[in-house]
Amino acid sequence: HHLTANIAVVGPKLLMVYPPAFPEWVEVIDKKNNVTRPKLPPFIDDFEAIWVDREEVKYGMPVMLDRQTVLCPKEAKGMIKKIEERGFKTVNVPWKNHASLAGGLRCKISVVKRDIN
Repeated sequence: HHLTANIAVVGPKLLMVYPPAFPEWVEVIDKKNNVTRPKLPPFIDDFEAIWVDREEVKYGMPVMLDRQTVLCPKEAKGMIKKIEERGFKTVNVPWKNHASLAGGLRCKISVVKRDIN
């Protein structure tokens, strides 16, 4: 997978991360019980990270549309819930068939540059 399939900026100082892609970003608290917590690198350690599992990202990562709105695959219910719990509005689009054949949301909308104030 490429980078944007494993990490996305969801909002100001908020990331969505698929941890297996970044094992060095995971700190083990209790090895016996498999308890971990995020340990982001210094250049983004002031960000909050929402960890997502394979089931949540199989339809692709979300795309930040503006400071309060995030485009999400509607099938990714857990992802949507985590984003909405943080006060963001989500725009949820059907993506199941696209994801299995042609990639994620970001691939289809080709985000190159966005001015967000």
